[in-house]
Amino acid sequence: MTISTSLATHITTTRLHASITDWNQYKTVVRDKLTTKMKLKTREDIEVATSELIDILQHAVKTATPVKNRPRQVKYLPSHIKQLVAQKRRARVRWQKTHKLEDRRHFNNANNKLRGALHELNKDTFTAYLASLRCEDQTIWRPTKSRKKTRTRTHRSVQTQTLQAPGLRATPKKQPIFQPSNRGVQAP
Repeated sequence: MTISTSLATHITTTRLHASITDWNQYKTVVRDKLTTKMKLKTREDIEVATSELIDILQHAVKTATPVKNRPRQVKYLPSHIKQLVAQKRRARVRWQKTHKLEDRRHFNNANNKLRGALHELNKDTFTAYLASLRCEDQTIWRPTKSRKKTRTRTHRSVQTQTLQAPGLRATPKKQPIFQPSNRGVQAP
């Protein structure tokens, strides 16, 4: 079993174009670099032309798309939690092969230890996050930005649900129009 001491980073896949690509600049770069005087008589000529076209298109996209320097997302787990995960997996495999009560008890024990360790890690991480908020650099207000927006209610009010005739969902103004035709339908 190997335990890494370095951070595992998640590298996002690079895409050639995005919504911020300047397509006019892309067109001009392709138009300037592309030559139409190539002769495509042999198979080698066609392969050379296609590789040049691909290079031109890639160069045009790279020049027309600005680069965003995003910080890499670090998925860090301490070594003791990695050991607990490995222990839980071994116990689960053993229990699923044998179906013995003792192996199930070992699996449940390993699972509970892992849950407790993850709970402690989350609690410590949240405590460190709260301690990092400062009033001087205005970081204390970042978490409350989403709370400032007013939330719209999605449920219907109680008054529109309790109309005089049961089963009618129309507004009270339209209710007398539909009431005579629905009397026999909604009768218990």
